[in-house]
Parts: sequence; C-alpha cells; structure tokens
Amino acid sequence: MSYFKIELLSDLCASNGESFGSVIDTDIAFDSFGLPVIKGKSLKGCLRECAEELYDLGLADSTFIDEVFGVKGNTSSGNLMIQDAHPANYSELIKDISENALLHENVMNCYTYTRGQTSINDDGVAKDGSLRTIRVLGKNHTFICEYSLDEKYRNSFYKCLTLLRHIGLNRTRGLGEIKCTPLNDADFLKSDSQKSSNNISDYDYLEYTFETISPLISSDSNENTDYIPGSAMMGLCFNKIGNNTMKDWLNDELVFTNAYISDNEKAFYPNPAFMAKQKEAAFNSENKMPVYIFDTEKCNNATPPALPVKGMNISADTDFRTVSSISVRHEINYHHQQSQNNPGIIDGENFYQLSSISSGQKFRGKIYGSKQQLSEIKKAFSETEYVNIGYYRSGGYGKCRLEIIEKCDTQQTISDCLAVWLHSSVVMYDDNGMPCAKPEVFVKYFNSLLRHSKTDAHITGITHKYLKYANAGGYNVTWGMNKSVFQTYAGGTVFVLKLSEKIDLNLLKHKMLGERTSEGYGEFQIFDYNDIIKNENPVVSKVSFIPSVQQVYEYSNEYSWKLPSDIIGQNKKITEVQLIAIEKASDKQFKINPAQVGRLLLMLKESNSYSDFLKSIDNIKDNNRKEAAKKIVQLPDGVNDDMYKEYFRLLLTLKKYDLRKEEKADAK
Repeated sequence: MSYFKIELLSDLCASNGESFGSVIDTDIAFDSFGLPVIKGKSLKGCLRECAEELYDLGLADSTFIDEVFGVKGNTSSGNLMIQDAHPANYSELIKDISENALLHENVMNCYTYTRGQTSINDDGVAKDGSLRTIRVLGKNHTFICEYSLDEKYRNSFYKCLTLLRHIGLNRTRGLGEIKCTPLNDADFLKSDSQKSSNNISDYDYLEYTFETISPLISSDSNENTDYIPGSAMMGLCFNKIGNNTMKDWLNDELVFTNAYISDNEKAFYPNPAFMAKQKEAAFNSENKMPVYIFDTEKCNNATPPALPVKGMNISADTDFRTVSSISVRHEINYHHQQSQNNPGIIDGENFYQLSSISSGQKFRGKIYGSKQQLSEIKKAFSETEYVNIGYYRSGGYGKCRLEIIEKCDTQQTISDCLAVWLHSSVVMYDDNGMPCAKPEVFVKYFNSLLRHSKTDAHITGITHKYLKYANAGGYNVTWGMNKSVFQTYAGGTVFVLKLSEKIDLNLLKHKMLGERTSEGYGEFQIFDYNDIIKNENPVVSKVSFIPSVQQVYEYSNEYSWKLPSDIIGQNKKITEVQLIAIEKASDKQFKINPAQVGRLLLMLKESNSYSDFLKSIDNIKDNNRKEAAKKIVQLPDGVNDDMYKEYFRLLLTLKKYDLRKEEKADAK
C-alpha cells in the first residue's frame, strides 16, 4: 500500500449527504468515533476529474483513465483502490477517545464549527426560507489517505495529485482548498503483529476473522446483511493460491463458512426460531433479558403474550444455560454521480445511498478441509495482515484486518434426539432437481449426511420444527449475470429430529448440509434436545466488541491533531473561566469607563501572553491611568495565566455593553 497526505489550506465541508436534524442542513463525514474523514469514493471522483483535465491538456491518454479509474458499467473496477482519508495521527486519536470514553458528539465538536449562508434576491435582500447551516472542518489539519496502484501508473497519478486543489462543497466560495503530496512508505510506523507458526499441528479446522477497518458492503443488494459471506474468504484464497489448485480443493470438499459477528472469542449466529420473549420485553439495566426456549406451554400462557425473538445474533453453550447476544452496527453512506448530460452538475436522479457494516467490528468464520489444504492456506496468508473485501472496495470500503487461527474440538455428546440449528441458509433440491424448502427434503439430505458420517442411525421423525425462510441467489462475475433466486430455509431455522439410535454428535461436527456448501450455505450446529429442555428458561446477556487500537497506519511527522480529551478539557476550563468573568462583570463595584475598555481590548489583542499584557500596561505614560488599569487586569482566583485572554475578552466585552446601556438610559 502507498499513501499521500492532504493538507487543508482552508476550511472544508466534505459532505456525506446527511443533515443533523433541524440544526445543520449539510453535515460532513465522520467515522464511528466522531473523527472527521474524507470519503475515498469522493476522492476517487475528484482525482478522475483531474485525470480528465490532464487528458484535455494532452498530458494523459484515455487508456490511463479507464484502466486506473474504471469504466462505468464494467463488472471489474479500475486498478486504483483508495481508502477513506483519516487524520494523520489516527491511531493516537482513537486510543485517546477509547481510554477516556468520549462521546461521539463531543468529539465531533472538537474540530468543527457551523457556518450560515443565505440566498440574495435582486434587491440584495436575503430570500425568505433560504438560510442554510453547514458544518465545516477548520483549516490547518492534515489527512493521510491509503491507496494501491500499479507502478506503471504512478507518474500520471502523481500529476493528478498535484492538480487536485479543491474538494468538497462550496469550493468556489472559499472552502475546500487543499494540497496533496505523495508520501514515502518509510515515513510510516508499521504494526508489529505476530503471525503464528505455519507448521502442521494437531488442529481440526481453521478460523478466520475479519476486523472491519473501514465500512464494509458484503452484499450486492442495498439491504443490511449481518454477516460476511464465505465466498469473500474463498476469493482471497483464489488470489493467493491460484485458480487451478483451488478448484481441485473445492471439488475435494474444502469449505468456507460465512463469517458472523464476534466478541473476539466466539461467533454469534442468527437467533434460533425456538426462542421467544414476552411482548415489550427488553434488555434491563444489566443488559439481560429472560427468554423462553422450546416451551410452547409457557409461551401460550404468558402475560403479556410471548412473541418470537427477531433480529438478534446469539451464542450459546451446549445446553443453552449460558446465552449471549451481540448487535451488528450498520450505517448509511450517501453518494452521487455527476450528470452525464451536464458534467459538473449534480441532479437528484444520480443521488444514491449504500448500506454498509460499520467499521470497528469483528466477524468470525471457519475453513474445513484436509490438514494439507489448511496448512497451505495458513502459510499463504502468513505475511498478510490487511485485505480488501466486499463491494466498492476500490472507493473506500471493505478494508479489514485478517487473522487465521488454528482450532480443535474434543467435546463428546451422545443422543438420539437432536436439535439442529441452521446458522446459514441451506440449499436443497428435490427429486426433480428443483430448489425447494420442504421438511421431507431436509430429512433426505440429513439422512445422507448420517450415512456419510459412518453411522447406521436414520431419522424416524421430526418432533418439532421452527422455520425461517430466505431467498438464495447471487451473482456470477464470469458470466456477468445474476444467479436464479429461490426459497431456502434461513439461518435460525431449527428442526428437532428423532433418530433410530443414539449417535456421537461429534460425528456431525464440521459437516455442511445441502448444496453450494463451499460458498457458506448449509452451516449448522447440533444440540442434545433432551439436555436443553431439562433447564429452566435462560437469560440472554448482551455483550459488545471493543475494537483494538492497533495501528492501522501512523504517520511520523509534525502534522498531529490535538487530542480530543485535551480539547474537551480546555473547553471545560474556558467555560469555568467565562462563568467567573460573567460574575465579575455583574459586580457593581467593578468600575471602568469606555476609553479604558477600548484601550485594554486593543492591548489584549496584540499580546501573546499574560506577561506581555502586563508590560503593555506598564508602558502607559499617565500614572493614574496606569494604576487604574493595573487594578482592572488582576487575575482572580481560578483563572490561570494561560486563560487570561478568554477571561478579559469576555469581561471587557460585557462591560462595554453595560456601559452602552447606561449611556442610552442617561440619554432618555
């Protein structure tokens, strides 16, 4: 990866298309911590405009534009992959926010302020209803942007950076002036994460984790998706290991499961359909909520009535005594395309939004295969820490931190009554080759799985079924066409199956059910039903994942932003000093005349420190005025020398308006 810095030479409004209620009409883009960012997709659009200007000047050809920035309508993106631009000392700022538990809104206000603007009519008067308020980021801040690009395009790309001088809104009205400069990789502090050994050891499967560094779009539809498809990890393996080898391995039952939200220790799956809660029930102050499990009688007799649990991601132990829940955070990002008929003009038809998984979350999936396959996969990613996955990854989305972990299972349970909890959708075909979601077809597939697991047991009946449905489909990149869409049993579906004899549940571990299992379909978990129903109804505990403050990148230079905690602490001190100034100004014994106010405000403005301010007082030639001024400029208790300007500026301003009021009263 390579980097360039963006220096703000003026205030900036890098808008994200949102508003802040009725207070701010046009807001800027922030990350999940409240720190300002410049969206990679916006930067890529601005750089493309610069490339087109170079083409008009004869300094670049159309091939460079198409190959680097892509062609509209093509299934493949351009060679340039660009991330969101973050503050120069981003990791340091995140660490400060996390350690001090600073609120999102407080961090936002540390570096930004609001501006108002109106539209003027022909008479030079503001039009009614034209007042607009925008939030802007103050100048003299520096951002670092990460990108990747083939070496052969570097020189032309550097010309685009040099030509990029304005970004954001109101760039023709004084905002958005910037300077872009390529950076040397040696100026960055690299993270020192340690990768584990690649030797084949005693493990049953691999777990992989994606920690989202930037927002991630894991689905081609504009709907919220709570997991990362297994095909994302499969695609990375194709790039690392090679097409021919991977095709052979997939035919040999190499499987990639979906990656689900994690608390850094375990994965959380779509809640099982046998779980219910009382109507209006919610998590209490201790983040706990009682639920019903496999208890139809209690659900029917509950007051208020019991309803199925929806929209939760659940993790449970083997007997459901310990149940926990975690939420997946999503966000909406707004974008626009320029009008094709009128370049440079934004119209409503080209405005769109993208729903994505927010940054700062971890997702966990599994890889099943032979020991040799797993060892080769682990070795291939031994030096890889960051990857780009999902959609729109060339425009600031989809950067993740990848980790691959060895895992081993040893627990043994014997039962003839199984609760089968589907973690992902299961794709099945009936005897006519048609995709379907029918209980009898499910039984057929499960019996086939039992036979392949070297057991003579078979299903004698379905005692309970708790069903959820979803549509399965996809997109074939090679053909450039959507796959057919059909109904499946969705993640969270539960079947309670009675077997002809007891089996060891370990025989069904690491197995997948149905078709297209290498893409993440057909993942399930099995419990001993008799063991679960012996327990009382459990309590679901809500947990959260705290993102690591590991360095994403850290630029070692003088362009560091002030820490939010220091700014908030300084603002708090200023507020305290202002309260002292207000109290002092209301004191009737505090006497000062208009001439003194004007002179002292001028001296205050020209001074660089409190001692300089006092020296200016000493230079007053008239002794009476000098002594009077010295009494006025004494700092009261609670005001330090570094706060003298805030104190006297407010004190003198308040006295100025008091004197004006007195003059008007005397005139009457």
